[in-house]
Amino acid sequence: MRKLFYIPFFFLLFLTEDVLAQALQLSQFYAMPTFLNPAFTGSGVCARLGMTYRVQWPSIPGAFNTSVIAFDHAIGKKKSGLGFLFVNDKVGSAGLSSTSFAGQYSYQITYRKWAANLGAEAGYVMRYFDYSKFIFGDQIAYGTSAPINQPLPASTHYLDFASGALVFTKKAWIGFSAHNINQPNQSVYGNDNKLPILFSIHAGTKFALNSEKGEFGYDHAKDYITPVINYYHSNQFDQLDVGGYYTHLPFSFGIWYRGIPVLKAYQRGYPNNDALIFLVGLIIDRMKFSYSYDCTISWLAGNTAGAHELTFTYQFCNPNKSKGLRARPVVPCPKF
Repeated sequence: MRKLFYIPFFFLLFLTEDVLAQALQLSQFYAMPTFLNPAFTGSGVCARLGMTYRVQWPSIPGAFNTSVIAFDHAIGKKKSGLGFLFVNDKVGSAGLSSTSFAGQYSYQITYRKWAANLGAEAGYVMRYFDYSKFIFGDQIAYGTSAPINQPLPASTHYLDFASGALVFTKKAWIGFSAHNINQPNQSVYGNDNKLPILFSIHAGTKFALNSEKGEFGYDHAKDYITPVINYYHSNQFDQLDVGGYYTHLPFSFGIWYRGIPVLKAYQRGYPNNDALIFLVGLIIDRMKFSYSYDCTISWLAGNTAGAHELTFTYQFCNPNKSKGLRARPVVPCPKF
């Protein structure tokens, strides 16, 4: 009879494994561009540091908590960029966590009024499942602090590779990336559970509402509108973010929609609607602060409390005072 108490546990464990096969996501994907596509590595004028913390569905026990730290640096004379990416994700009340470290490199090709970045990423991922977070049936039946049959530790580690490309001018860009190219086995208990390749296409354009200077370089306009799209595809799942930003320095505001309501439904009567995202950002000298809120509009609305995301970025130079740093064209994408 004691073994029957373990059946719900293993059933939930299988469900958890399926859910976690889906990719991490950030609402402020352009605040952490190297997380979106390694081709963004070094796409700024000089070195920059970014930090993001996201809490998704906080009213549900075991909410999704994600932390990202990104650093990248442009090497103008070498037409290259180097970067480092750290990601930690914790899911569920059972303490399933994933930690990854990745190195990134990009190379830039320029021709007249356009440029292209080619990027690559190599990462090392560690995943761990904490059985001590569970209460087993025999602990309740016998009043013990630990189960009689201790489960074996559940963990795994693997290499993960990504690549991407980015083509842009001073006013528009389009990029493509592929993550999990080697399709590593992410199972923490020995099964065959390969991580599917995650494809992304992202694009946008920038409309200045007052004068701007420079063929590439930094945008001197203080008022501009930036419509953007970001499309994900992984296995049978699709997601589209579409919206835009309005910037009136030092403030920036954004709103976009996540979902594919008409063209894609995962099953009959279950439309692909996820959230409306609202963002506000502030630029103070070399620092940028932003907050975004995902307002759930799917059938989970009213039960999840949405998602909160905070981002801080710091640029290690002032591009408007460092003319010698503009040897490498930069992508005109949003700062948040």
